[in-house]
Amino acid sequence: MINLSEKDFINKIRHEKQHYKYVKVPKSARFNINNRTLANFADFSGEMASNNAIGAYLSKINPGAHLNKVVNKFNSMPTLTDPANQEEIDPSLFVDEMIRYCELHRTDDLIAVQDNSNGMIMGVVSNKYCTIQDCDIYTLTHGILEANDAAHETTYEHDGFQMRMNVRFPDRVIELDPVDGKPNEMELRLSVFNGMTGIRALGINVGSWEQVCSNGAMGLKKMFEWKQSHIETANIKAVDILEMFTENLVAQLRKGDKYLDLIEKANEISTPIIRENQDIVKILSSEKFKLLKREAEEVFRRMKHHKKQYKRKNAFDIGRAIAEVARDTHEINRRHDLEIIAGNTMLMQVAQT
Repeated sequence: MINLSEKDFINKIRHEKQHYKYVKVPKSARFNINNRTLANFADFSGEMASNNAIGAYLSKINPGAHLNKVVNKFNSMPTLTDPANQEEIDPSLFVDEMIRYCELHRTDDLIAVQDNSNGMIMGVVSNKYCTIQDCDIYTLTHGILEANDAAHETTYEHDGFQMRMNVRFPDRVIELDPVDGKPNEMELRLSVFNGMTGIRALGINVGSWEQVCSNGAMGLKKMFEWKQSHIETANIKAVDILEMFTENLVAQLRKGDKYLDLIEKANEISTPIIRENQDIVKILSSEKFKLLKREAEEVFRRMKHHKKQYKRKNAFDIGRAIAEVARDTHEINRRHDLEIIAGNTMLMQVAQT
């Protein structure tokens, strides 16, 4: 996710509104994995803008064969020599035929989210997809925040496929122990996220922001998050989703004090969740925490490097270390996931996840 000034963020979401068009993919269109184009060249053509867009297309033409995984596996497998006749077998040569087979058996209509300023296909969605404009979410969010009349600071992220607005409330904080002699606080943070390309649902999460380390964590999903998929039904249209967003943004803002209360209680617990002689990396990469091994190793490294900051090995401090790793994770979706893991971990000893 790219951090943007408010001006650049507004330009980005205006570009989406003006140029992202939802175009039906003709049944005659064919995907060429080598040049990443989806086209029939008669009336439709575009280049896939990302691997996520390719993955979305492959999953939606998939007749139940896990096509996206198969394609990735076959493309990464080495060429083998048949000992019977010395013929070389290159698994990547089968990929085009597998994709084409699935395309010819496709029955559902697909929609390409296409930037008409450059022809790039930003995503592929179903014909039930309901577009929620980032411009509308920006306007509604700021209107509600101004009506709430609470001091706040907003930062903006956007990468062309999804966006996030992080709203910090500097007057709603808990105090933490100083770090290297510097005063430290944990502020209430509200994150608003959305996507217009099929990658991200519309959502709101009440979480936290640590001042000294400049890292954030998401609140527990069942308590502090609201999400809505972009699916249109007979009873739910875009206007209904925007109305639900407005109601839930107000509701989540009211939950801020409850979240800070839980954070304060978590900070007061001194009992470690990982005992002295346990393998921290092994535990953090287990199903309980769901970190990748390299992420767990990085958390452990930071805990050793910042011994005073994370000395207690309680859930709160380990979650803070995970949030620090999330801050430095460049892959957008994984950063989001790590912030959720960080928030779940921080509150592990005071609330059930």
